[in-house]
Amino acid sequence: MTKFINTGQKLGQTSQFESGSGYLRSKTSIQPTVGDLVTGRVSRIRLSSAQIEILCIGDLPLKESFSGIIRKQDVRSKNIDRVVMSERYQPGDIVRAEVISLGESRGYSFYLTSAKSDLGVIHAKSKSGFKMKANSEEEMVCEKTNNIEKRKVAILD
Repeated sequence: MTKFINTGQKLGQTSQFESGSGYLRSKTSIQPTVGDLVTGRVSRIRLSSAQIEILCIGDLPLKESFSGIIRKQDVRSKNIDRVVMSERYQPGDIVRAEVISLGESRGYSFYLTSAKSDLGVIHAKSKSGFKMKANSEEEMVCEKTNNIEKRKVAILD
């Protein structure tokens, strides 16, 4: 959640903050919380999940990345039993997701979901290595070769 301040409002000790481009950032580690929208890179695909390296909370880039996971049942809200993870995400894809809970096992810090229309892949490269653009909620098309690849695409306004 973004907090706004007024000019002249006391924030705290200068030793606790560092200046950025139009903002102050706490020098202590910032972590995602349940309900946060995050942006991350797919680092690994398994049969039942995609491992995500969380890089941003909202529009705020993180100093250190966090590990997250999108489980098969959290990819979309319908036809969950038909989800094939390798048809929804590929390593290197940039995804927008929502934090739904803290992870409990295997070193994953956060469980994520992409089950809303504005969540999913926001940037991807094709198997040929070229930039892709959204073709539908479930497909992206290579801008160079016009080949179509399946993805769980975030539909942004």
